[in-house]
Amino acid sequence: MSRSRARKAGTHGAGDAGGNAPRSRGTKGGPARREALEFQVPARVLVVSEDAGRLERMLDHLCGRVARCVGASSMLEAMQSVEMERFDVAILDAALPEDGAYDLAGVLFDTNPGIASMLWGESDMEHAVRAMRLGAVDVVPADADAGEAHRRVASAYARARRVQGREERIARLKRVCERLNAVREEVSTQVGSLCTDLVSAYRELSDQMSRVGMNAELTSLVRQEMDVESLLRTTLEYLLGKTGPTNAAVFMPTSMGDWTLGAYVNYDRPKDTCEAMLDTLAGVVPEQFAEESEAVFLRDDVEVESLLGAEAHWIEGCQALVIPCRQDDETIAVVMLFRDEREAFDAETRGTAQAIAGIFGEQLSRVIRVHHRHKPAGPFGLPGGCDDDDDLDLAA
Repeated sequence: MSRSRARKAGTHGAGDAGGNAPRSRGTKGGPARREALEFQVPARVLVVSEDAGRLERMLDHLCGRVARCVGASSMLEAMQSVEMERFDVAILDAALPEDGAYDLAGVLFDTNPGIASMLWGESDMEHAVRAMRLGAVDVVPADADAGEAHRRVASAYARARRVQGREERIARLKRVCERLNAVREEVSTQVGSLCTDLVSAYRELSDQMSRVGMNAELTSLVRQEMDVESLLRTTLEYLLGKTGPTNAAVFMPTSMGDWTLGAYVNYDRPKDTCEAMLDTLAGVVPEQFAEESEAVFLRDDVEVESLLGAEAHWIEGCQALVIPCRQDDETIAVVMLFRDEREAFDAETRGTAQAIAGIFGEQLSRVIRVHHRHKPAGPFGLPGGCDDDDDLDLAA
């Protein structure tokens, strides 16, 4: 039978959209129609055979007994039909050339597990087992009449519905799992973000508490120092205890408007050049950084040279931290820390040093006011005149 004829025969179904009774071949009248209704299987069946007579005979057997039956005269046509619509049962002619029935059964089993394939035609046990291994669920005898064909299709359809139901449940479960996994990932992300925020908040609070404790400790120490020399010594000892070994220098203004070295700690500089280095830096560093409102961190030789110019060679290979100590919009001291860049100043050390320098500046301003309370104030809170030694230099 031609392809067009197979399609025409295969479109016989359970009824049209208007609810008409299903067609059946046989005796006209009530009994034939009741038989068709009684044995109707809501299955969509694909019949594949290159033998036009066999194809038409099987379509005639199933017409009126299944919801829809479609004929295909080649494997290619069968695959095209499967791609275009959904089937429940596929009846494959064992006489298809080059083991086509077995190949097609395997393809359908792999790509459309919801289709129950049946081998149709003469077959011995060996071929039947082979077909079953490739996914076929039954073997239909070549001479099967309409009743037997119907019963076997009904049985295959029941199995197909079970498989389809299982596949639908699996698909639903996969969708649910995907949604649950998406929700889990979102919750995990939010929990991770919350934990990160909590850790950050805890660290920040811990740092603040440590800073408050340190400030209180240092304040209680320096409040006892009422002369500049003792204040410098106490502050530098406390500073090095918090930052670790480092070179440190405190530059202070004189009543003459220039800067001098108030105190220093030599950690790793050559002793024979240390004083010359510090005297040189006293003429460069304060002038460069006195107007800064916060600490300046020089991370490498490039940054040091860009700010210190020709005098940068004194601290080559070092990181430097320069902290202006300002009170009442005036810089009353500049603290400089520097050490080998391999022993870098981390963020915590920089914050600690700036806090210590701030407390030192407050106490230094207090000491200066107390020391010169009987003299009129001059530049930087120093005495206005320069008649005695105290007016020249407050360096320790």
